[in-house]
Amino acid sequence: MISRQQIDTYGRDGVVHLPNAIGEPWLTRLCDVAQALQEAPQPLQAVNGEALPDSYLWITFEACADALAALPLANYAATLMGSRGVRLFYDQMFMKGPSFSTSTPWHQDASHWCLGGEMICSLWLALDYIGVGDGALRYLPGSHRSGTIYRPCFSDGSPWPGTTGPLPPDFEQAHTKTIEVRPGDIIVHHSRTVHASHPNRTQRHSRRAYVTRWLGDDAVYVPRGFEMPLPVNTKLCQGQPLNHPLFLKFTS
Repeated sequence: MISRQQIDTYGRDGVVHLPNAIGEPWLTRLCDVAQALQEAPQPLQAVNGEALPDSYLWITFEACADALAALPLANYAATLMGSRGVRLFYDQMFMKGPSFSTSTPWHQDASHWCLGGEMICSLWLALDYIGVGDGALRYLPGSHRSGTIYRPCFSDGSPWPGTTGPLPPDFEQAHTKTIEVRPGDIIVHHSRTVHASHPNRTQRHSRRAYVTRWLGDDAVYVPRGFEMPLPVNTKLCQGQPLNHPLFLKFTS
């Protein structure tokens, strides 16, 4: 169950930690998916020939489809966003190998997606213990509330449609928050919440997470011409809700 305090924290900070949200045997099944992807990556091919590695896993992995149906992930997203129902935008696996990764730079999810609306969030389910030395996530609490969407961190500095420019150079001097997690913990963050992650410097284990992206009642399709490509032609028009079989529908 999501508490009133957790809902308030998500609204204020744009990020909330849900300890012990998921237990066995689901963690084992999802770890098996991560292992399979490490051994034999199975990119889903987009219509333009571009690969979408380790995304839309529910289409090809029964364990992911089963987890989405059985676990309260959709309910967590709907409750925190205050949405009557939600759709799954996509799911993916994040992995940073032991002693073989770099830090992830500060960024927002919103700048990479063909979406508009307030009710858009990510659920980051930890499959391993993840502390500062293992690649923990870092956040700038409250950064979602201004409504600003910054230019993606990987851009070359040229104008980026739908964004307002780069992150302010001094923003990291503000109060940032690192969240350490255990297997089964979930971190939920708003699509505009600025976040980053440490590198995995440990020699003990990989840093793995099953990540699901969720769309609430007010989420609409907003193509910008640069965003992450979709694997099929949805034939959606600007401003339309994402009512398409690619985006699984759940009711709260």
